[in-house]
Amino acid sequence: MRELLQAIKTRFDSSTGADLRALSSSQMFLGVAPDSASGDYITIRQVSGETEWTINSQATTTGGDYERVLVDFHCWTSDRSPLAAWEMVEALKDLYDHAILTTSGYTMLHAKRTTPGVHMQQWDQDGNDVVVSYEYRLGKSTSTSVGGVIAQAGTVNLRVIDPITDLTTEVTDVIARA
Repeated sequence: MRELLQAIKTRFDSSTGADLRALSSSQMFLGVAPDSASGDYITIRQVSGETEWTINSQATTTGGDYERVLVDFHCWTSDRSPLAAWEMVEALKDLYDHAILTTSGYTMLHAKRTTPGVHMQQWDQDGNDVVVSYEYRLGKSTSTSVGGVIAQAGTVNLRVIDPITDLTTEVTDVIARA
């Protein structure tokens, strides 16, 4: 889903992403990094995406349709030391855990890091690849742009699940159409 991947990249490029950018040479690529990429960097990959429906029509502003999207973040380090990879992963978790991503045409309903720890994908002479996975559920909605800010009419319900304790936090906000 293009809108979600754009929201992930926008957060990375924002001032809140400064720590992660510093550790990743300010490089985040969709899919595969170009051959010209050097140093440490991040790639993001949409693993799957599907439309689901709920019985409760209040789940989204369009009657319960939502997109379930799985995204893998790959933290690549050119250093053989796994410490650089672990530092990058911690900064990534700080940036995206409990983050509400703003997407055009969708309301974020649910976000969960599906890898409680990290998964070391590759450990060889070329460096390390550490994978962190997230599941997002986004409800389709009608949005209105007001001064560059996306405003959505109706009630927004966000469920954030802590991957370590598996505790759920419910956040409800009512937004009036501008």
